[in-house]
Parts: sequence; structure tokens; C-alpha cells
Amino acid sequence: MTDYAAAGIQPIVQGLVTVPSGVASGVLAFTGRGALPVPGRTIGVTLVPMGVIVLTLDVGLPGNAGAIEPFPDNAIPPTLLPVAPLPRTLITMRSPAAGVATTINSVSVAYGNFSVPTPMDGSLRQIAITLAAGAFLTDPVPTGGTPPTGGANGFEIIVWAGVESP
Repeated sequence: MTDYAAAGIQPIVQGLVTVPSGVASGVLAFTGRGALPVPGRTIGVTLVPMGVIVLTLDVGLPGNAGAIEPFPDNAIPPTLLPVAPLPRTLITMRSPAAGVATTINSVSVAYGNFSVPTPMDGSLRQIAITLAAGAFLTDPVPTGGTPPTGGANGFEIIVWAGVESP
């Protein structure tokens, strides 16, 4: 029998983020495990801009895998810097149509607590993903008409905790 608790890597999030309506700034959908999109694309009363996607991690995963560990400096409140095992993130854009390359050429990821209170242990419970085509923020939706000539049809995301370094 395999002991997954002893694995060198621990998956936190794995899934597909799409905009089912196909319209930029539309409601996001997450199909997978370990996260949920911020509902309605708002944080409080602030609208999350097009091209910025915030996912809330599932802190109920075994071993509290859905929280990025805080920096261990015993400060009150804790310093909000992740430490080993550092989270690793892989984002793969999906083609807007068969044979059409995505025009989204810039992806960045930040960890933090953007719309949820910081837990007492200082862990980071959200991921903000920023997508851009050139100098313009954009959602992962097909663009350019029918058939689409650019954009994307969502993206796949995998976040995992790696092996702790000395």
C-alpha cells in the first residue's frame, strides 16, 4: 500500500479555470480540486479587473495542504512570506480553437490573503493569477470572432508543495 503522506511533493490545487460564457469579465468556473474562484469576481465591493483571477485554497485538505506556510520568525502578526516547502505553480493556457495558438503571453502568480482574513498562523490562503496579451490584461476567453483567432479557452493550473530544502 502506498503511503502518500511520505511523498516528496504534495498537490494543493489541480484543475481547469474557464469563463463558461466566453465573454471577458464573465463569471469564472473552476473544475478540479483544492480551490474555488472568488464568487462574482468581486473582493468586498471592489470588482476584480479583467485578467486577474483569484482562487481561494481549500484549507480543509489533509495536512492543511491548502495553506501556504508562513515565514517562521515568531512575529505577531506573522510575517507573510512563504517558506519551504515553497509552493510551485504550473499554468498551461488552453488553445482557443484547434490549430489556433493562444495570444496570452504573460502569466504571473501571487500568493496572499486578498479577500479572506489572515489566519492566526499567518498562512496564505489565496492565489492571484494575472494574464496578459501584450500590454493588456485579458481573461482566458477566445477572441477574434468565429473561428477564434486568439485569446484562450481557459487554463489548467497545478499548485504543489515541493520537497523542503535545508
